[in-house]
Amino acid sequence: MASGSHLQGVEEGVTDKSIKEKVWSLKSAMSQHFAEIEGLLLSMKEEMKRENESLKKEKESMEEKARSERSERLKAEIELKECRRECLQLKKEQDGFNELLRISGEDKRIIRELRDEICESKCAKLKAETEVDAYKSKFQELEMRVFLLEKDLMLLKSEEPVNSVGVSRGVVEEKVLLK
Repeated sequence: MASGSHLQGVEEGVTDKSIKEKVWSLKSAMSQHFAEIEGLLLSMKEEMKRENESLKKEKESMEEKARSERSERLKAEIELKECRRECLQLKKEQDGFNELLRISGEDKRIIRELRDEICESKCAKLKAETEVDAYKSKFQELEMRVFLLEKDLMLLKSEEPVNSVGVSRGVVEEKVLLK
């Protein structure tokens, strides 16, 4: 490629007229070698054209590849930004879930404590009910005894005191109460 740009610079410095003049002077001076050199120069010219076309195609291909790579890079950058955004969103959600788990654990602890309290309350209630039943039973026994005592007292009051024994009515009542 450097030789191509060098030739281009040389071509720009030389006018068409001077080139033609030099070619004619060479042709007349060395007519025998001229055809050989002309053929060589023409084949070099054709080879340079092919190389130039090949380089143009390669350049176009590289430019297309560069455009494609830029496009892919932009897509990758956009995808990366989206992934980062999604990652941040997932991190926030995870923090929320962790908070819910912490609260859930705290709720479970509170539920265990409440169950323990309920169990203690049920035990205390059962004990109190048992005591109430025992007191009811004793109260019923006492009511029965009071009823029987009152009945006996009524019977005793309805009977005449025995005067021959010398027992007064107050003494009989005292004995009944002592039983």
